[in-house]
Amino acid sequence: MYNNANKEFYSELEKILKTARLNYLNCNYHVMGLEPISGSSPIDETLTEEQIQAKITEFKTKHPKFAAVVEGISNLDLKETVKAYLGAEVLQKLFKYHAKNLVEEKAAPTQ
Repeated sequence: MYNNANKEFYSELEKILKTARLNYLNCNYHVMGLEPISGSSPIDETLTEEQIQAKITEFKTKHPKFAAVVEGISNLDLKETVKAYLGAEVLQKLFKYHAKNLVEEKAAPTQ
């Protein structure tokens, strides 16, 4: 349960950050008169700011412990978004290793 909840958290956080990044890039491309990023992007899904806020609100309800993490996503610039995205990947790996250690401790034979 603990591991699945955190995995879901970081999966949702990753989606939100990817979408925010793509929205930011497309906005800047538009301002510079360039074509927006399309199907060639590894990110197939885009969300409006309202949709991002709705996902954040839903996420905070499901995972109140992590509410502060997602609170300011819409206010991040591109550099901060990328740093947060990379940080989320590191946190996901740490949770994975921690969960593995917990499972191994429970599975260890008692003497």
